[in-house]
Amino acid sequence: MSEQESLINTEQETKDEVGEVAERPEWLPEKFWNDGNPDYENLSKSYGELEKLTSRKKEDLTAEIKQELETERLKGLPEKPEDYKIPEIPEQYTPDTPLMDGWKQYCIDNNLNQEAFDKGIKLFIDTQPVLDEQAEKNKLGENANQRIEAVGLWANKNFNEVERSIISNIAMSAEGVQTLEKIMAMSQTSISNEGESSITRGKNRQDLEAMMKDPKYWHPTHRSEQYVKQIDEAFEKLYR
Repeated sequence: MSEQESLINTEQETKDEVGEVAERPEWLPEKFWNDGNPDYENLSKSYGELEKLTSRKKEDLTAEIKQELETERLKGLPEKPEDYKIPEIPEQYTPDTPLMDGWKQYCIDNNLNQEAFDKGIKLFIDTQPVLDEQAEKNKLGENANQRIEAVGLWANKNFNEVERSIISNIAMSAEGVQTLEKIMAMSQTSISNEGESSITRGKNRQDLEAMMKDPKYWHPTHRSEQYVKQIDEAFEKLYR
C-alpha cells in the first residue's frame, strides 16, 4: 500500500471515529460558529454587552420619564409667596398672620404647588379644636365684646406682630380671655406700684406737656389709663 493510500485511510478512520461534522443551528449567527462548534466565549461576551446596553437604555428612559414628571409638576408653581391664593377658611382664622406667611415661604422653598398649599391649610384647621364663638361670648357675659376688645387693645399696645398672633389665638376661648385679663391686671398693678417715680417724678410743666404728645395719652387705641392718670396727678401737684 502506497503512502498516499495510507493517509486517505487514516483520515477516513478518523471521521468514522469522530462522526460527521455538526451543522450550525439556524438560530446561531455564523460569527458564533467556529470549526463546527459554537463559540461560547464570544457568545457570552456579546450577551454581556447586550445586557449592559439594555440596562443603560432602561436607566436613560427612567431618568427621562422622571424629568418629564418633575417638569410637569413644577409647571405653574408660584414664583413668590404672595402668589399663593388663600382658600376659603372659617371666619375665626385670619390670612394675615406670621404663621400663614411662614407656610407660604415654606411652600416656595420646597417647590409646592397651590394644591399642596391648600392641603396644608386644611390640615391645620382640621386639627384645631372647634369652638362656638357665640357660646364662648356667652360665658363672658353681657360685656363680652368689650372685654374682648380691651384684650385686643392691650395686645396691640404691648406686643409685636408675632406675639399678637399668639394672643389672638388664646383669646378665641372664654378661658383664654379670662387668663389674659388676669395678666393685664397684674401688669397694671405693677405699673401702679411703681408710682410717680416711673415717669413723672421731677417733671415740670413743659415736660408734662411734652409727655401728653405720646400716643399713650391721646390715641384711642394706644391710650394707657395709667399713663394718663400719672400725668394728670403730676399736673395737680404742680398747681396744688
